[in-house]
Amino acid sequence: MSATVQQAAPDSTYIVQLNPSLRGTHSAAETQVAQLGGELVGVYQHAFKGYTARLSAAAAEKLKGDPSVLSVEPDAVVTHFAQTTPTGVNRIFGPSNPNLDIDGTDDERVDVDVAVVDTGVDQNHPDLNVVARANCVIGFCTNNSGTDDNGHGSHVAGTVGAIDNAIGPVGVAPPARASTPSRCSTRPAPARSRASRPVSTGWWHGAPPSRSST
Repeated sequence: MSATVQQAAPDSTYIVQLNPSLRGTHSAAETQVAQLGGELVGVYQHAFKGYTARLSAAAAEKLKGDPSVLSVEPDAVVTHFAQTTPTGVNRIFGPSNPNLDIDGTDDERVDVDVAVVDTGVDQNHPDLNVVARANCVIGFCTNNSGTDDNGHGSHVAGTVGAIDNAIGPVGVAPPARASTPSRCSTRPAPARSRASRPVSTGWWHGAPPSRSST
């Protein structure tokens, strides 16, 4: 672009993707935005080459014609999907069970404990009610240790008791208090002897272990 375009005050934010063969991403972004009378917000140079800028609609449209530009897209707010009710929960008539009170609001809680003997759990997951965890992969069980390096254990914990709220799927008994001894890891593959170690840990926390695949 050879001439500076006089535009009104920027009114929207756009994400601009540049040609990956372009050198000097930061300087190119500064030049393009200045010529269009916009405001540079941020520059991307690793996952893709590009930048975010506040531009007028006319400036954004003109930028699409620049040969070094692959795309110009308006920025948007990213939000969680609304809560969903899995097929399994529907099949056992969970939503119509007054004791579960599944309504997308965390106002009634099922008073139950469960041990998920699996690959561990994501103890910081916003849709899980994790009260205890143990790492049993290393030959003995260490309380308040370990995480889920596979994802299967967190999935099972969610199937059992994902919180009845505004995000993700709801569980069968929301939000069951989950004790999650990890019996195996993806590194190395688990032996049967290793898988048996955490069973007593689940009972020690007062929770009968849930069924899980080996």
